Amino acid sequence: MASSLKTDMVNHPPHYTFGRFEVKDVLYSWFAHEALLWQVAKYVARCEHKDNYKQDLEKALFYVREAIIVENAHPESHVRPDSRFALDEVVDDWFFIEDAASYVHTLLRDVISDLYIAVYDSENYLKYLAHAEKSLVELIRLA
Repeated sequence: MASSLKTDMVNHPPHYTFGRFEVKDVLYSWFAHEALLWQVAKYVARCEHKDNYKQDLEKALFYVREAIIVENAHPESHVRPDSRFALDEVVDDWFFIEDAASYVHTLLRDVISDLYIAVYDSENYLKYLAHAEKSLVELIRLA
């Protein structure tokens, strides 16, 4: 007999609903007009909740590099994120640092923070993406 509490793998899979803030809700709020950053954040958010941590980080790195290429080719103004979700609350929820030695969670938090701030600070957009790229490279190295 099937359980009535089945996981909804299509609309609300557990690798996107692991915290207080469902990943898609944050992505809609922050990156509705930033498709490449949406992808980066999606893969970083879920990397610890799916089966292939390193592959998700590699996908995030691919998309941050694509965002850098696109920005260099076509600099444009960016739409500021909706402030419905506070950055510090989201990163605390998704990547809680249990102790000072949690270097991986610090790097994951840095990537999400860099993406969020890049959209707010268009003048330094590339600087923040470059920092996110560097953090992702380090995470992949550690994986």
